[in-house]
Amino acid sequence: MPRKRIILKRALTLFTLILSLIPLGCEEYLGEYLREPYSSTPTTQYTPTEKMETTLPTINITSPSKDSHFPWGGTAVIRVNAYDASGIQKVTFSAIPGGHSYTAYSEPWEWYWRLPGRSGDGGAQWYSITATAYDNYGNSRSTSIHIRVGKEY
Repeated sequence: MPRKRIILKRALTLFTLILSLIPLGCEEYLGEYLREPYSSTPTTQYTPTEKMETTLPTINITSPSKDSHFPWGGTAVIRVNAYDASGIQKVTFSAIPGGHSYTAYSEPWEWYWRLPGRSGDGGAQWYSITATAYDNYGNSRSTSIHIRVGKEY
């Protein structure tokens, strides 16, 4: 019997230590569980006070203009304006075909894209450039343009 009493005393000490580590402000939520040990559900309902922001950021590609032409192996500078009241976390850029991509984490929101070298017949290739802005709540909005890389007609 004394062994069980020692184990029970140690368990109670450990439980008291754990309760002392609970951050202030959690007592209201946890209190229902502690006061009603036989109840599996609290009588108080927890509701978060912070509302989720769902407004999408604005974004537009300012350079180059749509249907612009660039030579093989040159550099295209893709610039965007992006805004959201909560702030912009990042802007991602991509070019299809080819899977070229870049992520900017601060202003200026731009990508210096080194264009591919000459294509098979040396003609021209159309690329779809997409820029996506992400705000500080994870909301995103994209915009796209097409550019032509290669020989000018």
